[in-house]
Amino acid sequence: MEQITFFVAGPSMSAEEVKQQLANVQCVVVKNGDYYTIEQQEASLLPEKGTVGEWIKKTNWIPSSAVEKEERADWRRPVLFLKKEKIEKIITPAMKISQLEKKIRLKTEYFTTLAETINDSVTAVDQEGTVLFWNTSAEETYGIEKNAIVGKKIGDHFQAESVVLNSVLQQGRTVRGEYHRPNENTHVLINASPVLLDGNVAGGIATEHDITNIMKLNDELDLALPMHVQTQNPFASIAGSDPKLVESLEAARKAAYADVPVHLTGEPGSGKEMIAEAIHYSGPKAAGPFITLNCGIIPEALLEMELFGYGDKTQPGKLEQATNGTLFIENIDKMPEPLREKLFASLNGTRLIMASILPASFDRLVAIAIDIPPLRNRKDDILALSRSFVQEFSSKYNKQIDGISPEAELMLLQYDWPGNVRELRNVIERCILLGSGPVMTKDHLPENIALPIKNDEATAIKEALQKTYGNKSAAAALLGISRGTLYNKMREYGL
Repeated sequence: MEQITFFVAGPSMSAEEVKQQLANVQCVVVKNGDYYTIEQQEASLLPEKGTVGEWIKKTNWIPSSAVEKEERADWRRPVLFLKKEKIEKIITPAMKISQLEKKIRLKTEYFTTLAETINDSVTAVDQEGTVLFWNTSAEETYGIEKNAIVGKKIGDHFQAESVVLNSVLQQGRTVRGEYHRPNENTHVLINASPVLLDGNVAGGIATEHDITNIMKLNDELDLALPMHVQTQNPFASIAGSDPKLVESLEAARKAAYADVPVHLTGEPGSGKEMIAEAIHYSGPKAAGPFITLNCGIIPEALLEMELFGYGDKTQPGKLEQATNGTLFIENIDKMPEPLREKLFASLNGTRLIMASILPASFDRLVAIAIDIPPLRNRKDDILALSRSFVQEFSSKYNKQIDGISPEAELMLLQYDWPGNVRELRNVIERCILLGSGPVMTKDHLPENIALPIKNDEATAIKEALQKTYGNKSAAAALLGISRGTLYNKMREYGL
């Protein structure tokens, strides 16, 4: 800030002398412990004769504040800031206004930069609903340019009852994570707050997170949800003779005829959705809908609306869609506890089947909990499932592949199947789709599965090292395994 140069005069200095000095600097007259500032542009007010003290008394000149802290200042006249009782600087009202204007401009620039930095739409309106700010993300979300909406009422572009900011202005309420559909093609989650001035609502600011693509994807996933079991004798679609699986399936058959919630646990891909469908189509609600909700892919802020419906009633909730049928909720452990309790209290006859990777604390609220063992612990089921999938996909893709070669079966058995039944099903589908010939062979299998058969691994590793002249990276590539796996195998076989 510009520094003001000044001189200090006593009340006995002649007014003429002060006037002369004012040509270059400003004057501070100290009289009876008070400070009187005379600015350069005020020099013409001084008389030709007499002292400056007499003139101050005659004109009732207003003294200046002499303070250490700004909040005590009287800005009708220039303010003197003291430090250890000495004048450190002088700030005039004009300089103060300029300083305030600069601070306001800086705060405005901070707000503008922040609003343009975030990905969400940002809208600011005044008390009358006139748009003061509209960022680039808002332009992209709504297809409305700044120059077409700034300075206009927000209701000119959106139906008044659909504008959340209107209720913020009218009620002074804060909105957090509220679903909003400002027009037919746009879905957003909105945060909005009133701008308060002296306790009164002076405007409002809203940020809107565009979830249109998430909503479309969710709808597409619902429409594309595959059918895993046959509606007639659905449990026959689940192949397996493992004792633990047989025990779990028997519990599921019994659960099908009981109108109580069921909690299925097991690793991803272990077949929880198949068993959920089998329970539904084996029970008295088989004629009703089978509706799914995956808490793992729906944002937490949307879960309650997905379950119970959206405020505009254009899209019923999953619970309503599942009336007289079954609601299957995957990753139930990712649902907030208050929402789970609300769900349990709102079923009204709708069958509820839940699924998660691990048992949860709310199992005490569930009448039947069923655990599904991972495929790696069900070696006897791998071939039965594989043969079933070969038949399924040979028919689907009109291929004449009737079985699996012994070598390919051994490779299927030695693989750990971290993706469980879903991974096995996908692998067999790929093999049938891309393969040819009367049987599925090891050549049809992906490289990560078509490893050398364990009994011959040592020989295969030796041959690979010979062919690559000891180059372990090349040998690992030839074997279709990672170099780390090769090193582990070499240590295992003492190579």
